[in-house]
Amino acid sequence: MKYSSEQLLKMGNEYAEKIKLADSALVCFSIVVNRAKDDMTVDEKKDVMSGYIGRWYVYFFEYFDYEKSYSNLLQAKHIAEEIGQGLARINLNFGCMYQMMAEQSSNIQLKEKALSYYRKAFEVGVETKDFKSLDMAFSNMIFLSSDLGKLNSIQKEWTYYNKIDGVIDDFNRKYNIDMYYGLKSLEERKYTDAIRLFTKQQQYANNDIRYLYVSYINTAKVFAAMGRYKDAINETKKAEKIAVEQDMKDAKLDVFRLLAEYYAKIGETYITEHYCPKKFSHRVN
Repeated sequence: MKYSSEQLLKMGNEYAEKIKLADSALVCFSIVVNRAKDDMTVDEKKDVMSGYIGRWYVYFFEYFDYEKSYSNLLQAKHIAEEIGQGLARINLNFGCMYQMMAEQSSNIQLKEKALSYYRKAFEVGVETKDFKSLDMAFSNMIFLSSDLGKLNSIQKEWTYYNKIDGVIDDFNRKYNIDMYYGLKSLEERKYTDAIRLFTKQQQYANNDIRYLYVSYINTAKVFAAMGRYKDAINETKKAEKIAVEQDMKDAKLDVFRLLAEYYAKIGETYITEHYCPKKFSHRVN
């Protein structure tokens, strides 16, 4: 209780992301949230907002408690709208939440909802010059719009993103552009081009675990589209290794779903049953 809110937020992030002590992280974030009062300064409101976002992260990625994660993110959104800061990142988090739920339930409407939040995050990122959130939102928009068969629907954002330079990390920019062209090639059934682009990504993304994971998943999608399910399984197993070793809970759920699907395609149903994820009972309105 003697620590400043800034110190508690830093500690909470370390507990949540590095040390993987969810309970300790939740305590840190909750102390900050409970310091809310009517006459707060803008900086104090930003700290409380960050505390709510921290609690969202823990409830969502560690406990899979969707009601509480949604409630905390909604509180953060109210503060962001009040102070005019942080809204792009919060919309990005909403998109992430809906996308993960959609992927585990195969719910198209939730995927559409996730895409709409990524679009909002992108638009607010442009308005507020929050280019980091804009960049992450666009990366997710590429992947999700392709999954929905609507890659052309992000043409406006693609045109803007492809022109801006100097404000987005060069690595991220290169990766997103290659992913866009790779998924575009997949959509056009130019499978050789798609595999070439995703294989190239694997070579230069080997120091970034999350990006390397996505490149394996995308390569597997190409092989699956070609009917080469054993090759798709091999690529997905590489992604599984990353997800398990790094304890990426959201990625593990996604990769298990894909492996269940691919093994079913080659008739190995006993392996499919091993990977088939349990359906979530939690709901978010």
